[in-house]
This record gives sequence, C-alpha cells and structure tokens, in this order.
Amino acid sequence: MEKEAEEDEEIQNVFKKDPTWNRPASHESNSEIIAELERFKGALKIAAQSDETVRKQWEECESIIKVMASDVVGFFLACYCIELKPDC
Repeated sequence: MEKEAEEDEEIQNVFKKDPTWNRPASHESNSEIIAELERFKGALKIAAQSDETVRKQWEECESIIKVMASDVVGFFLACYCIELKPDC
C-alpha cells in the first residue's frame, strides 16, 4: 500500500495542473482499506502477546502438568482395571 501511494503521489504531481485530472489521491481512496489493515495489525499484535503469555505459562508449569497428567492416566487405568477387569 505504501509503494502504491508513493507511485500515485508521483503521478498526481505530474498531472496536478491538468484541469481534467480529478482523480482523488490514493490515501483518500484507500482510507477504509488502510484502517482495516491497521485493525488487523492490532489484532495480530494482541494475539502474539497472548500466545507469548500462554507459552510462558506453559513453560513454567509444563513439568507439573506432565506429572499431574501421568497420575491422572494412571488413576483412570487403575479404575479401569478394578471395575472392568478384576484380574488386572
């Protein structure tokens, strides 16, 4: 978008004295698209920050979660053996 705006400005300067030239400048025509792109940039920035927060929290708790998860799996396996297969 920036390159297109620069090229448009050059063309606008060439034809600015031509009375038949009535085309609006690129930044005026593209204002809604530019605003939407800025909103997307903001959303991506927030998402990246959120991802980083989750990543850090996972790294801090990963070993504990793995221990807890292994105990849960063992618990369910034990329950399965007791209830469904008494000869386990």
